[in-house]
Amino acid sequence: MLEPEVRNSVGNLQTRFEWFMKWKDSDLDFTKNCIFIDEAGFHINMRNNWARLKSGSSAIKRTATEISTEDPEVDDDPADNKPAPKVTTTVHFIKFMKELLNLMDLDETFNGSCIVMDNASIHKSKPMLRKIESKGYKAMYIPPYSPELNPIEQF
Repeated sequence: MLEPEVRNSVGNLQTRFEWFMKWKDSDLDFTKNCIFIDEAGFHINMRNNWARLKSGSSAIKRTATEISTEDPEVDDDPADNKPAPKVTTTVHFIKFMKELLNLMDLDETFNGSCIVMDNASIHKSKPMLRKIESKGYKAMYIPPYSPELNPIEQF
């Protein structure tokens, strides 16, 4: 897999180290009190670079291209997942998080959990942080170019 050169720059390595040291000395336990959040996008019409066609036929068809999902995967009913708009904005993410936090409030095992997200600007808005903290949860943002620190990135 190709990685951006900046991923392993001295500055990013230092940031990652500092983040780890802060996490190591906290009460966070990735296996017990963390909820990992990330967006997912799917290209529903990926196409091959190769095709076999009758002479004179076109291999290019116009179709829908992408969908995103951002509904909380709390229960096992995939029918509850709804496609989200093609581009996720801060407003969409706040709406998603309100729904997720309300679901988490129903189960006391989530009390005081930490919500771990990447450092995308839609995750770090002040209204988003206020919403998370007002419900008694913590927000944690992984450093840039550090997907290995968020297990959900491994799927």
